[in-house]
Amino acid sequence: MTDDDAFPTVNDPAADRGLTGIRPEVLSEILPGVMNLGDMILWPDPERAGGYRFLSLRPTVTSNADGSRRVNMIEAGDAAFLQVSAEWTVPAGRLEALRADLGAGQEDRPVILSPAAVTQVTAVLERIDNGEILAEARPSDLPPFTALFNVQLSGEARALAQAALAGSEGNLRLRYRAVLEQSGRAEIRISGQLQGDATVEALRQAMQAGEVDVTVRADTAFDTAGAGMAPPDEALLSQAALMLLTSSRPDDMGAFTLELEREQLVPVPVEAAADLALGGSPGSLFDALLPSQFFHSTD
Repeated sequence: MTDDDAFPTVNDPAADRGLTGIRPEVLSEILPGVMNLGDMILWPDPERAGGYRFLSLRPTVTSNADGSRRVNMIEAGDAAFLQVSAEWTVPAGRLEALRADLGAGQEDRPVILSPAAVTQVTAVLERIDNGEILAEARPSDLPPFTALFNVQLSGEARALAQAALAGSEGNLRLRYRAVLEQSGRAEIRISGQLQGDATVEALRQAMQAGEVDVTVRADTAFDTAGAGMAPPDEALLSQAALMLLTSSRPDDMGAFTLELEREQLVPVPVEAAADLALGGSPGSLFDALLPSQFFHSTD
């Protein structure tokens, strides 16, 4: 995959947001009807009439009620201590405006917007120039997936943080990664040598012994997106055993090849990143934060 094929990311001078790793045409196959709105992607919810699912393309620094952002940097000699609160969501005002646009002319059917169902969410604060991870944080389990970073910086990293907080772009970046589960189709090929009865246990033992090989191939779109298909389960082995019993002699199966298909939830890795540049002073933030929280006694 070339850089031109990917969604725009913070590294792309033409855009400061993006869902990386998945080409737009591939994403449209995984999520039928998907729309890229710049700050989010939106697609029809297959489980709810008139509903839509959305996924933010841009992590942001958490804002306080007064509009200030939750960032604080304490200078202490040659070191600096940076605290950042980040979230991965779409602002409520933006969703309300989108809901009004989608619902125009159909007031009798409310538009329901729901966040995408993602799991295994992680967040990092990293340098843009070399990708070095400066801090990792465990986000909350539910939207807006709030993550709190605490990191001690010195040297170049400290200078980059100072520049980012002053509004300079191209220094530090917030990056979220997650798994988006979507329904997908897999082609399964089971081939090998099986002696005796075609049972689930016989197939399992033959697989463990290397006498039966299983190849699982996802739809092209899911495969391109880096998604993985689950290994054969009890239901699939039962289906294979039944096919063997109805196509061969039970007493001596010999060499065989089976081709099956099935639908399953496919884990699709996604990530979104955005520049930390704040465009000026972050304001009065983290009132409860004390410098002593960052210092550790060596006694």
